[in-house]
Amino acid sequence: EQCAASALAFLKGRGFAEMEVPYYQVYDGLCVLTCVYVQSGVLVWPDRVLVQVRMDTLDIVGVEARHYLTSHTKRENLTPVIGEQEARAAISGRLENVTSRLCLIPQNGREYLCWEFTGEYRGDTYYVYVDAMTGQQREIQKLVQTNIGLNAS
Repeated sequence: EQCAASALAFLKGRGFAEMEVPYYQVYDGLCVLTCVYVQSGVLVWPDRVLVQVRMDTLDIVGVEARHYLTSHTKRENLTPVIGEQEARAAISGRLENVTSRLCLIPQNGREYLCWEFTGEYRGDTYYVYVDAMTGQQREIQKLVQTNIGLNAS
């Protein structure tokens, strides 16, 4: 949490827009955080920055901002056609403790406004992305807890 706060303060101080930290990894005392832009409450996955923070001093020792710098712009039309309840019908009823939010995901060279549903199945956490314009399921990812942190695959 302290590394995330340090990374977000660093980015804010350098003019990066509002960001959140959904994932991180730890390597030999170095925390690598994935910071993702948020526009009007929508998580914009194409606009992400990796920030490396020393865990002992909270110093920023590396930043990889290629995705953010090449794709960041104000997005238009972040209003879903398909409501959250209608989109929820496209996910498995076996997922438990489901939460949702709007996000923009990159896929096949395009961006799609989706409902991101996070839920649990048999002790694992899954992300299910349902297109907020068509109601069709676009992607499923499993959150993997490793000895170095959290990753989606």
